[in-house]
Amino acid sequence: GVLSIHGARGGPGPLAEQYVLLAKQVRSIVERKPLDPTFRAESVQWITLPEQNVDVQLTGGRVHHRGLQIQVGDTTLITSGSVGEDQTLSLIVTIPIRDEWIAKDRFLSSLRGQSLQVPVTGTVSQPQLDSRALQQLAGQLINNAAGNLLEQQLQRGLNKLLPGTP
Repeated sequence: GVLSIHGARGGPGPLAEQYVLLAKQVRSIVERKPLDPTFRAESVQWITLPEQNVDVQLTGGRVHHRGLQIQVGDTTLITSGSVGEDQTLSLIVTIPIRDEWIAKDRFLSSLRGQSLQVPVTGTVSQPQLDSRALQQLAGQLINNAAGNLLEQQLQRGLNKLLPGTP
């Protein structure tokens, strides 16, 4: 079937809190700023579900869905996967990297058009996000910055050796 959502807001339950924290962590990594140590996901009042149609299917005691969009501030999370009748989770949360997040930093240009995918398991009351995706994003940013810095240094060296080199 299709779940038609005309708009919804959700409060800070355990799963919503994890989504809020994930959105904040991704922004923090991309902006290369430490996560505010005073930030508490449970203090965020609402997550928003914009108007959308989501494909759903009940199979084998699990509700499967694709493409559920959740807004946390200016961060969009898109979930796909399933929730069991026993409340177990098997989800993938996709976070598209927004152009405006990376526009001011040329070291981040390789992230344009990319998305981060984070598996979520556990249960509705105790969701578990796989932090390896966040670690990979942070590592990719470090590698990009190092590669760009090395390229700049090589270009400067070439310019000294061969004046007039672009």
